[in-house]
Amino acid sequence: MNGFPFLNMPSQQVDQLRMNSICRSISQPRLVTSLQSSRCATWTGLRKTLGLIAAALCVVLALLGILLPLLPATPFVLLASYFLCRCSPGLHHRFAGIRLFSQLLTDWEVHGGIRRRHKVRAIVVVFLCSGGTLYFGNLSPNLTGLIVALISVGVLLILRVPLVRDTE
Repeated sequence: MNGFPFLNMPSQQVDQLRMNSICRSISQPRLVTSLQSSRCATWTGLRKTLGLIAAALCVVLALLGILLPLLPATPFVLLASYFLCRCSPGLHHRFAGIRLFSQLLTDWEVHGGIRRRHKVRAIVVVFLCSGGTLYFGNLSPNLTGLIVALISVGVLLILRVPLVRDTE
């Protein structure tokens, strides 16, 4: 098993799980039961080209985010998945099978959240990096207040993402 259950499911079940995930991300959650409406709308023409360029850029930024503590990888992985789903379902399928991203994408698309250890890791990185900036930065009180406010917003956003239990 490659760690990504979508690769071993029938395409109709995968489409239904994806649509349920998309519906969970909308303010009013709803279950889409029709298979026809559960497929990602495939983009064509210029929109497809721009989407593929955006997906490639997101993948590069996600890889940099793995290496650099100041750049988050998770949002770029999810954005790349979004663009690939609409531009090239085949590339999306291959991207979802990459071992580095498969658990994150599975958690997000199937369960609509992230695991506790990823949340803790993200919050620790935010506090370490921003704490270093505040400590070594010799910043004005106004700029320090702005940074603290932005850190608070970032941590609150991380905390608001639904939690996926490790047993799921």
